[in-house]
Amino acid sequence: MYEEYICNAARTMAATMKNADIPMYGSRLRLPDRKAIITLLKEMRQLMFPAYFGDPALMTLAAADYAALLLERIETSLSCQIALALPLEDEGRAPQIAREVVEQLPRIQQLLLTDIDAIFDGDPAAQNREEIVLAYPGLFAIFAYRVSHELYLRHVPTIPRMMTEYAHSRTGIDIHPGAQIGSYFFIDHGTGIVVGETTIIGDHVKLYPAQLKGRGGELMVKNIVRQLKQRSVERVGRILLTELLQQDGRVCGALGFDTINGDFYRFDARVVIAASGMGGWKTSYGKNTPTGETMQMTYEAGAVLQNLEFARVWNMPRLFGWEGQTVLMPLGARFVNAEGEPFMERYSPVLGSNTDPHYTTMAMAMEIRAGRGPITFDLSRIQQENLILLRPQNGWQKLNYDKLSALGLDLFRDSTEWVPQMTVSYGGLRADAWGNTNLEGLLAAGTARATEPGVYAGGFALMTTSVLGHMAGENAARLLQTLPEVKSDLSDAEITARQQALFAPLGKEGLTPKEVLTSIQKTVFPYGVSILKNERSLQAALKELERIREEDLPRMVATDPHYLLKLHETRGVAFVSEMYVRASLERKETRAGHYREDYPVRDESQLAWLCLRKDADSKPEFFRVPVPLEKYKHPVTRYYQDNFAFPTSESAK
Repeated sequence: MYEEYICNAARTMAATMKNADIPMYGSRLRLPDRKAIITLLKEMRQLMFPAYFGDPALMTLAAADYAALLLERIETSLSCQIALALPLEDEGRAPQIAREVVEQLPRIQQLLLTDIDAIFDGDPAAQNREEIVLAYPGLFAIFAYRVSHELYLRHVPTIPRMMTEYAHSRTGIDIHPGAQIGSYFFIDHGTGIVVGETTIIGDHVKLYPAQLKGRGGELMVKNIVRQLKQRSVERVGRILLTELLQQDGRVCGALGFDTINGDFYRFDARVVIAASGMGGWKTSYGKNTPTGETMQMTYEAGAVLQNLEFARVWNMPRLFGWEGQTVLMPLGARFVNAEGEPFMERYSPVLGSNTDPHYTTMAMAMEIRAGRGPITFDLSRIQQENLILLRPQNGWQKLNYDKLSALGLDLFRDSTEWVPQMTVSYGGLRADAWGNTNLEGLLAAGTARATEPGVYAGGFALMTTSVLGHMAGENAARLLQTLPEVKSDLSDAEITARQQALFAPLGKEGLTPKEVLTSIQKTVFPYGVSILKNERSLQAALKELERIREEDLPRMVATDPHYLLKLHETRGVAFVSEMYVRASLERKETRAGHYREDYPVRDESQLAWLCLRKDADSKPEFFRVPVPLEKYKHPVTRYYQDNFAFPTSESAK
């Protein structure tokens, strides 16, 4: 009757059906109906958001009657599907489970309203809450999860996964029904996001996929600006603050100027928050990064600074901006020297290229100094599907990728030369968890506060800004209720004198900020100062930085208010550079991102925060504060450093 090949295939498949570990043939299994489950989700959405998805004919009823009708319908259908999902001996539990889930639906509706608020507050592109309900896939995925989670908690098989898988097929967002997710939850650009069964997410969490690399700061700023507008908070931009005002030992305002039109400003305030970053070393003159003028200003006012010897050292392409090596390394990317050798195995036999970038940078510098440079980034071992996934879809990296593509270059295909560099200091104002500094009325937030140095942490700046900024803001609000209003008693003549001194460099002949900045960079960037520190190099750098401070800074001039801004930025870089070198000389050991070739091991007797203040003669004075290890919730790990070889070199002697 059948062809022989058909019979052979049929016999094989019948044997498989008979011997499989799951039922394959016989009576139709008692299983929930997928269409019925999808219909249930749709009816629940009609119940939650009737104005958007409800039946117009039913909405002629009063709201309570409308809700009661749908609740009864949902309970009946849900009970039938639960009975089909449960083992035959347990199907009697179905009505009670359905009732319990229905009783939770009003609470779920309230949770979803908090999720809508989270999306509206967190996404600058959201025009209104109505479009969120109608068009945001993240909200639908969260809705399906919140319903399915109630079934999961009651040990209902199959149906919870059917619900979340339907949402996954529609949105690309896969949330396991067993995950624990709090209120006010926001998933942005969710395609590809997976939230596993054991995941625990608290309240007020925003979840961004990797594709948003490079846009986190942009989105945060847009949201802050929108929140300020909603709260009628005055925002004054383009102002560079140059001096803190004090009265009776308390910070009570600041002086500054408009960097566009040159207008002079005086601000009186009961609380001042330093939130402009620590400062670093501009790798290019036009790069818009913190430069340390805030640190100089607060130091001059008497604030204590901390951790100035720790700098962020990093690896970047020579000719363009890029980050992401910590994502690429586990997939097979590696640094190789001019001889084609993956040299990291020599410095870190255990971790190789997967060691922390602090130490990869040190190894790169050692290779280059040994004559085995340049260093190239090799991605040839990464699988093609991963390369496609890793190509940036937005943000500044997408712009750079498009520029390279226009030149016929591909980061993920062509070898590119990478160089080690120093970018920013981890130091800053010494402050407690709530941002309080040693100066009353002065708080520190974000990276303006000294961070505790360690190995690389992804999203460092954004995490620090959001958490510490929130805490400092709450503290400032409390202080406003207790601190009396105080104003500086500087006379009009004294204010005028400060104004004249501020604008004195305008229109004069002398050194440009760019010339001075270049001199500072040439002094600080050599490996013996920035990455592979040693006494000889640091002392030579300090001597030159002192000369720059005494001779070059007073000769700096500016043609207009914009270049007066550049002048103050350069002064800030000079201050940070000198104090960084002084602190690096002071800490005679290797610890975290501070590497001394002449002191290549940790010295536990130096386990202390290195702090800086102005002494009675206005000279820098270092003192140490013991690290209270007993207060740390988690023990300090030595994982990375103990897996890196720290060879000394002739240059260190």
